Amino acid sequence: MNRDRHGVLSGREHELKRRDVLRFGVLAGAALAMGPAVRAEAEPRAEAELRAEAELGGAEAAAGSKTFTYTNPNWKTRVRDCQIVKLDGTYYMTGTFPPFGPQEGPSPGAKITSSTDLKNWTEPKVVVEPANWHRQLFWAPEIFPYKGKFYLTFNCPAIGAAPLKDGVDFQQSAGLAVADAIMGPYRVITQDRPLASGNDATLFLDSDGRVYLYTADGFNGRGAILCHEVDLEKGVALGAAEPAIFVGSDDDWDGGKGVGVEGPTVFKRNGIYYMLYASWHRGYEVGCATAKSARGPWTKCAGNPIYGAQDPEWCKQWHSTYAQAANIPFGQVAHGSPFFGPDERLWFCCHGIEQKGKGRDEAPHLVIAPMEFRSDASIAMQLTWTPQTVPVPAPQRDPLWRKSGSPASVGK
Repeated sequence: MNRDRHGVLSGREHELKRRDVLRFGVLAGAALAMGPAVRAEAEPRAEAELRAEAELGGAEAAAGSKTFTYTNPNWKTRVRDCQIVKLDGTYYMTGTFPPFGPQEGPSPGAKITSSTDLKNWTEPKVVVEPANWHRQLFWAPEIFPYKGKFYLTFNCPAIGAAPLKDGVDFQQSAGLAVADAIMGPYRVITQDRPLASGNDATLFLDSDGRVYLYTADGFNGRGAILCHEVDLEKGVALGAAEPAIFVGSDDDWDGGKGVGVEGPTVFKRNGIYYMLYASWHRGYEVGCATAKSARGPWTKCAGNPIYGAQDPEWCKQWHSTYAQAANIPFGQVAHGSPFFGPDERLWFCCHGIEQKGKGRDEAPHLVIAPMEFRSDASIAMQLTWTPQTVPVPAPQRDPLWRKSGSPASVGK
């Protein structure tokens, strides 16, 4: 969850400011609606895309081919920090659903929605309600299938809980819940005390059976992604957190004063550990780091960022250079996770926000893209905003493919 152009708190600025803002509930709005003139300019583009998608669908039906067509962003969703899990042919998505902050009303809790086509989603259902120390925000929840059960991480300010860090009595922290079915009911394991400090918690099952939790937090005064080994059944972290990656230097796409790294997701493919993460120096973009172990050491990829979008207003705010092609409508595209897509390959889902004046609105919506793995094991993803069609099934399944679950819980 980053700071958007209208002032949403990043949760990754220095600890005192974050703590004070969370304590008093001073969180600005997520995205403001566009004015009538801008909206009118955006509508013809949206109508053309819908027309093109309908024509593509008609051609596919006539030819009898099996394909999947999609267009980014998915206007039928309003969500940040997306995660999708495929189970028995149905896609289940969680993330940060409205309200995005106290100015939109109190949060009802962590939510999950479902879809059979990645386009039309059910009304999000609350699966973890406010209680005890977890009463606000419920940012970036994630589902983790494990040993026949479904674990759910969520992130809230730790209100009234014992501090997890010396001198910090109010901080964004990770909670954990478990259920026998993916839609619940969920039981919160960490009722009295958070699982770990930090935000954007994500879980990963290693091939040796160990489970790791990664969070966005500070380490010795620097923004970082931290790694913790955890016991899911007991809901406790095992040992101290270790840094995985740090923010970059002032000139890097993921560095600079007030800029952090967040939204981690980890998976293992062909013996390589991948970590995808987000940063907001130029807008909201996705970086990649690789390692030979879940604990690292992690090396940021030379081609970073591998996905995402830039925004001129953000570049001005964070003192970076805007270098995005003029035809790209997005200003922010990041914070998500891989999932098993309709063509049996790995896809990536996250939220996208269009630049002011270039889209239908400035709210966060679901964005998806196939993940391509090059011969050197690097990842390529293409940001699109026009109708895209892929064959289903693809000629070759991804090595991690399976009919159900999450790439993070495969354990290969």
